[in-house]
Amino acid sequence: MNQPFHSKIEEVEAGIVLLGNELVANLPKAALALLASDTITAEEIIKADEKFNKIAEDLEQLCYLHLALQKPNGPELRRTISSLRIIADIERSHDLIVNIAKATIRMVGFKIDAAVSQLIGEMARQAAFEFKHAVEAYQKKDDTLAHSIVTTDSVLDATHRDLLQAIFAANKSGNCEIEIALQYALVGRFLERIGDHAVNLSRSVVHSITGEPGPDIETMTRMENL
Repeated sequence: MNQPFHSKIEEVEAGIVLLGNELVANLPKAALALLASDTITAEEIIKADEKFNKIAEDLEQLCYLHLALQKPNGPELRRTISSLRIIADIERSHDLIVNIAKATIRMVGFKIDAAVSQLIGEMARQAAFEFKHAVEAYQKKDDTLAHSIVTTDSVLDATHRDLLQAIFAANKSGNCEIEIALQYALVGRFLERIGDHAVNLSRSVVHSITGEPGPDIETMTRMENL
């Protein structure tokens, strides 16, 4: 494989790491904005998404260009395909962060139940933790670290279940109106899905390095529940 190909792939990978780090920074920022009814920060996150998506699109185009012109095979092909998948997971995850920011604007002026607020904060921290380490695994090409993301995602899933129970309890006790309960349930789902994208990212890292498909979160979850 010629040197220009390698240099371009390194450019793509560097861009992916930058996007991943921006996502990791924006996730807790969006959660804090939600809990503080900070519409200014929420609007900033929404506006920044256009630039985020443009960078992701440019990185995708570089990958497609490599596939068309360089016709890589073996490890280099896996490296390029995995990068395409990771770009998609990062872009979709940032869309979910934007959805949280939009929910912030919709919920201005409504009371926040303390237990629900605490669990949303915990979910945001856990999702950011997962994504941070998934991006790190990609940057370092560390399949062991990538495998560990599946284990940490089970913590996020458990907190999501606790959040739903807290929302039901708050609504039943009159501490959370039905419209707001539904919004918080959606936010919990957004955070849970970000964790799933972190797992998908880690699978792509494993595939890029080893050629294996990587940990299957759905299969592992079913085995845990047996």
